Amino acid sequence: MGQGIKPLDEAVGGPASRADPKPVPETVLSENDNSFKENYVNYPYNSTRSAVITILVWIGVIIILALFAPPMSEVTTNEQEEFLPVGVESVRALEILREKFPMGAGIPAIAVFHSDDGFDDRELGAIHDFTKFLGSDDLPGVVFEPPPTAGGHALIESFLSSDGSTLAIPFKVTGSPADPIFSESIDTAVAQAHAIGGQVEIAARLTGPATILRDAVKIFQSIDIRITLVTILVVLVIMFLIYRSPGLVFIPLLILVSALMVARFVAALVVELTGLPLNDQVTSIMSVLLFGVGTNYVLFIVSRYREETASYGDRFQAMTSAMRRVGPSIFGSSMTTVVAMFILIFSMLGSFKTMGPMLAITITIMLIVALTVLPAAIVLMSRLAFWPNEIVANQEGRMASPIWQKIGRFVVSRPKTVFLVTTTILLIAIAPSFRMVPSFNFIDGFPDDVESKSGYTLLKKGFAPGDLSLTSVFVHTAGSNVMDQSRFLDILAQEIEAHPGVNHVRGITRPDGPYVAQQTDPASLKLYNSADGTVSRLDVSLAGDPYSETA
Repeated sequence: MGQGIKPLDEAVGGPASRADPKPVPETVLSENDNSFKENYVNYPYNSTRSAVITILVWIGVIIILALFAPPMSEVTTNEQEEFLPVGVESVRALEILREKFPMGAGIPAIAVFHSDDGFDDRELGAIHDFTKFLGSDDLPGVVFEPPPTAGGHALIESFLSSDGSTLAIPFKVTGSPADPIFSESIDTAVAQAHAIGGQVEIAARLTGPATILRDAVKIFQSIDIRITLVTILVVLVIMFLIYRSPGLVFIPLLILVSALMVARFVAALVVELTGLPLNDQVTSIMSVLLFGVGTNYVLFIVSRYREETASYGDRFQAMTSAMRRVGPSIFGSSMTTVVAMFILIFSMLGSFKTMGPMLAITITIMLIVALTVLPAAIVLMSRLAFWPNEIVANQEGRMASPIWQKIGRFVVSRPKTVFLVTTTILLIAIAPSFRMVPSFNFIDGFPDDVESKSGYTLLKKGFAPGDLSLTSVFVHTAGSNVMDQSRFLDILAQEIEAHPGVNHVRGITRPDGPYVAQQTDPASLKLYNSADGTVSRLDVSLAGDPYSETA
């Protein structure tokens, strides 16, 4: 036992090993004397000088990219058409909506108030105060346009559900969902609605597209930070359990974090130069992928380096020999993944088109780091790398853990049994996936306590689910006023409304339900007709969930 162990500074080529090197088995020396010297080229980790230069170059790359790469928040987008297949009907409808009905007046939001017993005069008065607050100067960035013919309590009752239990008050929020002012306006409206609801003891929430977008931006941003932190924690635990050495935990982890920074910088530059759409969800996946792949590479390199250290009296020779053995495996594994990721460019979905190149960039950067920076940093740690542990210093003692020997022998001796058992376990694990029901409801992915989701749940108690997300039908008349086709518009609205899956249809000829011909008010004209008079819009409320497969 004693002759198989030597001090760590000797094992990794410290002063003690140079003064009195331990004998190495002859079989190892003969191999190393020939093949190693012939292939001993100027690797980034074969001397202190080359390893230091490698680290300094890497730090310089980080600094340069940090100076020239745009902030990730400036190149990310949450526009849904950016992530849909090009040319599909929903994308064409969104293009018409943006061109003919610009959102300069704001993005719709809905304040929802609910009382199981209906609303008394005190409660209606409190809600009326909320509408005054929406239209006041105390809430910048909010546009509230009540019908011009309504006033007092009549204004409130025009937003009441048919069963009298729910009020849905629409308003608009100006600006971009990514702007802090946009979020602050909704936060202020939410606080006021909650205060009024608590004052008169009724349920009050906000929902609608503006609130959903605000919540989506916050959730994606928090997910990115949370996933990164959790991933780092998992990596720390894994590395401590395997190596129980602070040096082999924190130094590689620091390098992985720097690789993630570079990957994000490069991704931001690529998006800025190519115009590819990028959202926070993709950046979160980049973080998980880089730490997962990077942790594997660290395990490969450190494990082999520890074995080679027991054979060589010099830590640089040990690392060079280790990388000659694990480097090809790491390179082949990385390139397989990179090619697979780039194939996603041919996907119809815009989200996959972006995800593929971004993940390929992430893997490529991690590969470069694994073949250069990571081994250079490890070899520079010298005897501190494995502290406080010691290394087996002879070939006979350099054996695998007994438990892994037993597992290896079992797999080799009974391959068919292992294959059948593992395949069965995998099939059992994936069995529930065949019963999964796909959902296209964006809100379903939110936590239950998110404002827009709880507001949507409250809205469904008095209104059809389709009232939250209306389906728009656009009628275009090139070169003529769409109002000349008002009778056709109403016939079309009647045909759509007659469908069993439709709750109601609103449009220029029926802003409140019944047909009004051309006797429309200016507010309805602005809402349902484009400014140039060539496009009219029908808003369809579906009876069921507008995001379900049935819809």
